[in-house]
Amino acid sequence: MLHYFNPGSEEAVLNASPYYTLPANPAKMQQDLAYLPAWYANENDFVLCENPLDNDFLNTSKRLRKIPENIVKEEISQRQNLLKGEEVSLWGLSPQSIHLFEQLNKKHDLDLNIPLWNDEYRSLISRNTASKCLSDLLDKNPELSQELLPEFFSEINPIENKLSEKNYPMLIKAPYSSSGRGLLWVQHPMDRSSRQILQGLLKKQPCVSLEKALDKQLDFAMLFHSNSDGNVDFRGYSLFQTDNKGNYKGNFVGSQEEIKAVLFESIDEALFEKVKKQLIDYFSRKEISGIYKGCICVDMMLYKEDDKICLHPCVEINFRHTMGWLAMELYKNYFQENTSGFFQIEFRKNAAELYEKHLQMMCSDPLIAENGKYVSGYLPLCPVTANTNFSAFVISVPVSRSQ
Repeated sequence: MLHYFNPGSEEAVLNASPYYTLPANPAKMQQDLAYLPAWYANENDFVLCENPLDNDFLNTSKRLRKIPENIVKEEISQRQNLLKGEEVSLWGLSPQSIHLFEQLNKKHDLDLNIPLWNDEYRSLISRNTASKCLSDLLDKNPELSQELLPEFFSEINPIENKLSEKNYPMLIKAPYSSSGRGLLWVQHPMDRSSRQILQGLLKKQPCVSLEKALDKQLDFAMLFHSNSDGNVDFRGYSLFQTDNKGNYKGNFVGSQEEIKAVLFESIDEALFEKVKKQLIDYFSRKEISGIYKGCICVDMMLYKEDDKICLHPCVEINFRHTMGWLAMELYKNYFQENTSGFFQIEFRKNAAELYEKHLQMMCSDPLIAENGKYVSGYLPLCPVTANTNFSAFVISVPVSRSQ
């Protein structure tokens, strides 16, 4: 299998053009973190990157069990026999990413097995799908708050009218966005800056959703997989962290038992099991499993209301790989039992600062591995050089720190 990291796939789907060009920051992220799929791939798979892996990174990663081979785009012609007939696995589907591999297929005669584009997928990945799924869950679980359901608007005035009816902050979301992008916290009266941001969102997207802002206590996700036979499987839980603006910060990397111990401390396990089964039924519908095969990651939340911890069962649905999926597979593939860590993405505008921090962590908290498995310390998941602005790494952190 040939893996490819293409963040920002939602925006590429919205654009719809096979020639879509990522904005500068996501493009740099894609370049710097291109090797990330290696950590959820099988050891005999391949990962397509712009640049070769540097010796420092290779020397560190050799202390773990075999990692997938990196394939540099410029060297594809030399690796033609190796890649011929391989199945392509994208971080997220988009016309642009599919077109890229169709061009590589044609240029190098690779006979790659490339995912097919389906126009129905465009509506599937919108936040409208998450809203419909949430409505279904709320109908089946009366113990969940009906106030969680968002409303959709295509103009500013109705949004301002709705805000004037509420005496609490609300959250605006762009339907084609993820990982904290496209979010706007507002309340009545809406200030000038918020109004300008909202105008910008509505110029780029057909509508926005409006929902009650919650007193979040914990971010987590249920991870599913839609298989080629039409069945949907539950694969595990993900425990992650965002900042106060909703931007992704990192994931706990540890056993499912540790994650469930945190989740079930405040909410009865029976409710999780019920929601899990309902989601499997929902995703098994023909209009979903019939057109999509791959990861389905449902972001959820524990929030506080009236001094009670409550469940939000469907904040967002990601029909793609996520950092939570990566963290789950990273633990299975490369961690010793009874160990845990925290997976983190870091951005520095000044590449020299990021590189200096990387070197310091290599020295101050060196990787400890036994029998090819992570035990503790600093583990970079992608090369960090003097030109790197994004880094992805694991550090030793107990489960309590991930909350």
